[in-house]
Amino acid sequence: MYVDSALAASGSGKTLIAQRVCAELAPQGATLVLVPTKALVVQTARKWREAGYRGLLTGVCSLSQDDSGLSSWELTMTSDPATVAARVAASSSVPSSRWSSAGR
Repeated sequence: MYVDSALAASGSGKTLIAQRVCAELAPQGATLVLVPTKALVVQTARKWREAGYRGLLTGVCSLSQDDSGLSSWELTMTSDPATVAARVAASSSVPSSRWSSAGR
């Protein structure tokens, strides 16, 4: 598993840097992206989709699908461990890259 990080100012493009790095390091594998807020879950999914990412995206937090403002194709929201396990199993790949965005 690769563990990647970048230290950069707010608004400098860390989300897109993460998407590009993960696409390069794990083009066929799953990617685990850790972010400190529910808002960043949605922002990350939107930016990754805009950048052309077509893989599985699952948001794991208390934010509902309706409140995320995204379709379930763009990002599936859940707080249910069984749903997470089923989606990972359905992807037929194991995590091969992880990206973390630290909170303040």
